[in-house]
Amino acid sequence: TEDTKSMVRGYLGGVERTPDRKIFIIEVPDRTESTLLSIIRTHVAPGSIIFTDCFRSYVNLNQFYSHFPVNHSQNFKDPVTGACTNKIEGTWNALKMKISPRNKTNSLDENGEITEPIIDDFLAEFQWRRVNSDNLWDAFLNALKNTIYIDNS
Repeated sequence: TEDTKSMVRGYLGGVERTPDRKIFIIEVPDRTESTLLSIIRTHVAPGSIIFTDCFRSYVNLNQFYSHFPVNHSQNFKDPVTGACTNKIEGTWNALKMKISPRNKTNSLDENGEITEPIIDDFLAEFQWRRVNSDNLWDAFLNALKNTIYIDNS
């Protein structure tokens, strides 16, 4: 049998708890502490407040951030700190609703290599729509206006 685990893609995401609701969604090669911490440090300002679940790779976030883990096996919301992960969970759910099951995987060639990273297109569109949710049409026209045409002939 084919090792399907090697074909599974993992992602790390974050949601800013501001009116702008900025987000990042990054494909990760693994879920080790060094990988996740490196990505978080790239996308989250030092000293920020971070709410996470109790996944072991987040254990040292408190060295750089105000880290509030939520133990979901005990509580939905931490009774002491009030921390909860609703924002990111809601974002993941909204994203999953936008992607049909057939598009959650990639097209593979006869050697099992990815030919079309389909999900990347959905992630990019989701993030773009989120950032430009106030006025999608004007944002689209502005993007077209700022597009550079390259003649490859």
